[in-house]
Amino acid sequence: MSQLAKLLQANTHRLDFVTSSLNKNCHMAIDAKLMGDLHETVARAMHNLGLDPENTTGPELYRALGNRFHEDFKQLVKTPKFDKKALQKLMEQKGSPRFWRDTLWAGALYDKRPLSFNVFDMFQSFSADIPYAAHGYENFKESLLGELVSRYEARGANHILLDKLKHVTIVQENNTKKGR
Repeated sequence: MSQLAKLLQANTHRLDFVTSSLNKNCHMAIDAKLMGDLHETVARAMHNLGLDPENTTGPELYRALGNRFHEDFKQLVKTPKFDKKALQKLMEQKGSPRFWRDTLWAGALYDKRPLSFNVFDMFQSFSADIPYAAHGYENFKESLLGELVSRYEARGANHILLDKLKHVTIVQENNTKKGR
């Protein structure tokens, strides 16, 4: 299974077929470029957290992200009206923490699951005290797919193929939920 398919929790064969077609259409390996950029973003964020990307476990990274989230948003998290909408509003402001703006579509595989750097996934996980083993990553998947689609669109990709790309990930989600 390709790294991108694992991160998106998508059907590998379908995703590879659609991205291959899109790459031919755009005359550029956009998915490979995205994965290179993702690797750099994750490594930079981990260094920023004081972690070694080559020697960090999933639980260690999850704890570090939680500590960073609480540090950056400690005043707001204590506010009774602090919710996803308040966080969205904060992230749209110029002074929002750069670390979180830069990692909206960042994530890595740990223990065969995506571990999200997305601030909205962190909010959901840490505001509900969700343990590492049950952490969420839906916002990350949505952001990563959005980043991939926008890069293909910027290169003039065929819209029918882009719709297939979106469908590949939706189909896998539906099959996963049904237990297939």
